[in-house]
Amino acid sequence: MPTLTDKNLHRTIRLSAIRKRLVADGLSVDGSCLADIDVKRVVFDSREVRPGDCFVAIRGGTADGHMFLDDAIQNGAVVIVCEVVSKRCDEELSSVACIRVSDGRRALLSLASDFYGNPGDDLTMIGTTGTNGKTTVATLVSHVLDAVDIPCGFIGTTEYSFRQIKYSASATTPPPTEVYRLLAEMKMDGAKACSMEVSSHALDQHRVQASDFNVGVFTNLTRDHLDYHRTESEYLAAKKRLFDGLMATSTAVVNAGDPFSKAIVADTEARCLTYGVADGVDIRYKILSDDSTGLNLFLDGQNASFRLSGAFNADNLAAAYGAGIGLGIESDRLIAALSEAPAVRGRFELIPATRGRSVIIDYAHTPDALKNVLIEARLRTPSDARLWCVFGCGGDRDKGKRPLMGEIVSRLADCVVITDDNPRNENSAGIISDILSGIQDQSNVTCETDRGDAIKFAARESGPGDIILIAGKGHETVQIIGQVSHPFDDLSTARHAFGSVPEAGNIDLAGEEQR
Repeated sequence: MPTLTDKNLHRTIRLSAIRKRLVADGLSVDGSCLADIDVKRVVFDSREVRPGDCFVAIRGGTADGHMFLDDAIQNGAVVIVCEVVSKRCDEELSSVACIRVSDGRRALLSLASDFYGNPGDDLTMIGTTGTNGKTTVATLVSHVLDAVDIPCGFIGTTEYSFRQIKYSASATTPPPTEVYRLLAEMKMDGAKACSMEVSSHALDQHRVQASDFNVGVFTNLTRDHLDYHRTESEYLAAKKRLFDGLMATSTAVVNAGDPFSKAIVADTEARCLTYGVADGVDIRYKILSDDSTGLNLFLDGQNASFRLSGAFNADNLAAAYGAGIGLGIESDRLIAALSEAPAVRGRFELIPATRGRSVIIDYAHTPDALKNVLIEARLRTPSDARLWCVFGCGGDRDKGKRPLMGEIVSRLADCVVITDDNPRNENSAGIISDILSGIQDQSNVTCETDRGDAIKFAARESGPGDIILIAGKGHETVQIIGQVSHPFDDLSTARHAFGSVPEAGNIDLAGEEQR
């Protein structure tokens, strides 16, 4: 899959326009300016600066752009946008226009949108946020809009895409310069809409403008990213920003069954639509059946069958349906489109294996997501067979969830194989020790740091009819060890280890085609 390249979609703008845009967006602006020059691009990485560019210094988690002002100037920057200037840079800055702002990240967001012609203004934008379900909901929305003749792009964890053009995803929600470059390219290629996953990091770091979105979808809020947000209240506040910034003409679609839903929309000006199983919600659903043919739901007054399975996907289908209602699409057209939507890669992806076994590949990497997928897998495990779980926890991430995930897996699975996820800069043994601290009875637990060997162990030791859940990485095709991304794919590794049927697809746990 190619990576995103610059197709010269941005426009050259004047220095005076930069100042005007920053002031219009409420930023405090001062500093020196030279002649009203043309500025070619806006960048935030000094290594990517080319002559004629505007460099915006932002404070990152591991580096501060203010430390690289002189590098940006030496590489040809003609405008510097920053929050503070050190004395050692004063002489260098005297040769360029310097604009000091109160918030570098907000400045980068404003300028990125402006340089690419504010493409969000011309596209119907749907943003989905929440701990779990973002990728599935955003993908379903994209599928629905395409099906009702509204060409729709997608920006999310699995990929960035429009029609047959697909790019590898660098992050769930990329930096502003990449977001608006993607939107500009989609618009140029004929897109009328974009369905986007909006992460808590993106909202906290001003990677997107909430006012761009016509619909905001909230799936749920459970523990995650506390390595970054520190507290659950900070995590909630980040998610809430999407809805705080929606315009009065927009629609907020929220999961009424989540305890945080009222707080999420407490300060929104948007129209609110709720979905769930309880009486009194705007979009009510009931699960009629969930088997090898997929889900059958009573959704908003209609009986309908869907190719997705699992109770959590009933929530996801209702959320995507709500987004469509928020955009004014007729109910019948939404149901018809959703009924044909395929499953998302790495999200409860089912593959049959030899000896009547089945493997589930899932991205579940939070306690709640892991619990939900294990419950669904248990429902499909024959009474005389065992449920396995191969999983790990990411390094350099929230350590507090590790024992929680260990406890959940030990309680819900018969056989547990703990292995590496993306250890990053942490020691594998330490991560595994953290997971084990949540498991009282470790008699059914095996530890194998090498993920490939862990999957092979499950393949070797599992018996006829067993269900094997491989959790945590889902669609990912690399494993991050230290600073290096090594090729690794749970799906292909499992196919090889388990002797599975060669075709990928949505196959039920009895081996029949479904969804």
